[in-house]
This record gives sequence, C-alpha cells and structure tokens, in this order.
Amino acid sequence: PYPFCKNPLDYIMIDKLSNYTKNSREFTKRIISQAERQPLIWEPVNKSTISGFQTNNNIFDSIELGAPLKAILTSVIQSYRQKFRTENSIFIKMWPKKSKLAGWYVRLIASGYQRSHIHPAGWMSGVVYLKTVDALNDNEGALELSLHGNNMHVFNSDYPKTIFKPNCGDIILFPSSLFHKTIPFNTTTDRCIVAFDLCPNNLR
Repeated sequence: PYPFCKNPLDYIMIDKLSNYTKNSREFTKRIISQAERQPLIWEPVNKSTISGFQTNNNIFDSIELGAPLKAILTSVIQSYRQKFRTENSIFIKMWPKKSKLAGWYVRLIASGYQRSHIHPAGWMSGVVYLKTVDALNDNEGALELSLHGNNMHVFNSDYPKTIFKPNCGDIILFPSSLFHKTIPFNTTTDRCIVAFDLCPNNLR
C-alpha cells in the first residue's frame, strides 16, 4: 500500500560507463586506486556490508575523479528521468527539484556480501561496478533486487525479484525504496563498487 513507488521493479535502468568516457577500464582502475587511499572501515556498524570495507565520506568530494564521475552520473540520471517521464508514479511525478548526490566506495572480499536493505535517505539509488566477480557459480556476486528485506516473514518464496549479473563499467539505477542485496561469492577476488543516492534537499 505504500504509494511512493508501487511497482519498483519496473523502474530499473542499466547503463554503461563506456557510453560516457572513452577508456572506461582505465577510468574504473583509477577510481579504485584513489578510493583505496581513503579511510576504509571494515564491516561498518549499522551498514549492510559483510566481509568488506566501505568509505564513510562522500566519494564525489574526496577523490580526484569524484567530480568527473559525478558529472557522468548526473547525465545518467537525466537519461533515467527521460526514460520514465510519462509514468504515473509519485516517484517520478514528485521528483525533488533540489537534490544532492552522495556516494561511497565498497570493496567486498571472498565470502563477502551485502544484506538486503534499502536507502531510506535517498530518492533514487544506484551502483557503478568498478571490479566484478568471475563467478564459480551462476549468481555469485550478482545483485538481487526484490520486494523482500528487513527479515520480513516470507509467506511465498516466489516473491517478485530480479537478478542482475554486472560487468565492469555497468551502472544500475533503481528507486531507493527497492530492497537489494549482493549474493555472496567464494571466488578469491575483490568486488569493488561505488554506490550512490540522489538525496532530496527539498521536496517542494
């Protein structure tokens, strides 16, 4: 019954860094290098990251490539709004006139994952994939988006969900009210992302 975005799985969009920069592989490597020089917190308290590190500052303000990445994501968000502009949803029709982009870097190691969660401070959320997992099993390291989270009781295991298997340079956008989690992986590698929220400054 929550009216913000009644069918959030219908509002997922996939894009690629390669659509906005010539050498996306080098771009992602440089972001990782710069992010790794920031203070990293192991399994930060009250966060969803398990067996991984996370920055606590706004990545767009703290690394040299933060501003160029922010500019790219601003363009991606404009494409997102254009794609869904005719939808009859509060999520689209009441899009905040004033907003800010907040982002953070996450590095998961083998056996790492992120618990199912939402971003209550955000309006729209997203992930930029900097380094992905060559999975030993089909969905290891993939992103699951669904209507289940917060340890709510499952009456029917066939609840609506979708699995996204990312490649390096992929960008995914979705409503901040949509539960999402990382499926654990056992491959001996790192999985590196920048997660971000478009946060409203003023809803009027």
